[in-house]
Amino acid sequence: MGKSLAMIAAALAWAVPAFAGSQTDLAKAVEDLLRVQQEQQTLIQQLIDEVNSLRAGQAAMKTEYKAAKTAQEEAGAATDAALEKVSWAKRFGISGDFRTRYEYIGQEGKEEINRFRLRARVGLSAELSETLDVRFQLASGSNDPTSTNQTLDGSFSSKDVWIDLAYLDWRPAAREGLHVLAGKLDNPFYTPGKTELIWDGDLRPEGAALTYDRTDGHWDTTLRAGAFVVDHDKVQSDTSLFGGQAYAKYRFDRHGAYALLGTSLFYCDNLEYHLPLFDTTDPMGNAVRLLDLSDPTSPLIYRQDFTELEFFAEAGMDIHGIPVSLFGDYVKNTEADFDDTGWLAGFKVGKTKNPGSWEFRYNYRELERNAAIGLFTDSSFGGGGTDVRGHKFKLGYQLSKRAKLGLTYFDNHRYLDSDNKWYLFAAPTRDYERLQLDVQLKF
Repeated sequence: MGKSLAMIAAALAWAVPAFAGSQTDLAKAVEDLLRVQQEQQTLIQQLIDEVNSLRAGQAAMKTEYKAAKTAQEEAGAATDAALEKVSWAKRFGISGDFRTRYEYIGQEGKEEINRFRLRARVGLSAELSETLDVRFQLASGSNDPTSTNQTLDGSFSSKDVWIDLAYLDWRPAAREGLHVLAGKLDNPFYTPGKTELIWDGDLRPEGAALTYDRTDGHWDTTLRAGAFVVDHDKVQSDTSLFGGQAYAKYRFDRHGAYALLGTSLFYCDNLEYHLPLFDTTDPMGNAVRLLDLSDPTSPLIYRQDFTELEFFAEAGMDIHGIPVSLFGDYVKNTEADFDDTGWLAGFKVGKTKNPGSWEFRYNYRELERNAAIGLFTDSSFGGGGTDVRGHKFKLGYQLSKRAKLGLTYFDNHRYLDSDNKWYLFAAPTRDYERLQLDVQLKF
């Protein structure tokens, strides 16, 4: 501003002589200069105001940017948390079922039984990686290896819960279709028509297994192998079960038709001269003898080992939209000298899936006393074990997506009773019948 006034003074000094003759012109020049100075001051103030406004706007923009960045970070964190929840829900699964049952048992020479039973199971599965899963399941019942049923009695006492399943499932990426299982498992071996000639449906073997499935055009090929611990005893030799199975299924082009053929070999070592499994007083139909033949109170022991050779077949198709299948199973214990075979034949019509759907199953079987390990066979047929024959009828009706009714009837004959289980030859047959009415819920 000082330089401007000096310039103005210099200009006046120069202009005074030029305008000496006219005071009016000089006054007018001064007035014009003062007006220009005022306009400059006004313009300068406007510029200062605009700079301050720009600074305020810049500060506001910084504040808004920080707020937007914070909101974005928070939104990102929320998204990550949501994705983590989705990932957790995807990796973990919970399932289970509940069944209540009325059961009638009539056995010749014994009191009739009427009872109510329940079964409750809940399981957790976890995907640890793309190739490794873990499954864990709790179930009601007792430590019976072939049943998770719990009879309602005991003056309203609490009921037991047991570990029913606990195993890992590894699927090597280098071999598609291969599963490596270890722990307390679902039975890895196939049973035609879901029948139970050799294995009860609730049996959970303990050990390791390999399963391999391959599809090539119309053919499905399956291999199964397992090694399981049956009994570990510091006094007696350990008892183990080894098994292998192979079967092939051919799928036809029309009406959902298929045909399946398979074979299995199961070997249980160190059973000869071994005390009966699980319950040393009950060999479940298998042939036994006294450890000391001269002492009638001596413990019972098995008379032979078990190497079970199995052949099975199954075929089915849709008839007017209704699935129909036929199946058969045959087993022979190559270690036994007598009563060494068993067989089963049956059919199934319909399938319970959608509400209002139904199914009917029937099979007839004969299982001689040494054909299979009695403890592991169908625990309901003939009261469980071997040395039985007869019919099994089963009807199912789907009430809703997760509710089902079931009716099962057994018309069987047993060859042994509790008074002569250690005899070499079977006693006369005794009638056995069993009726089960179930309501089953799944979740």
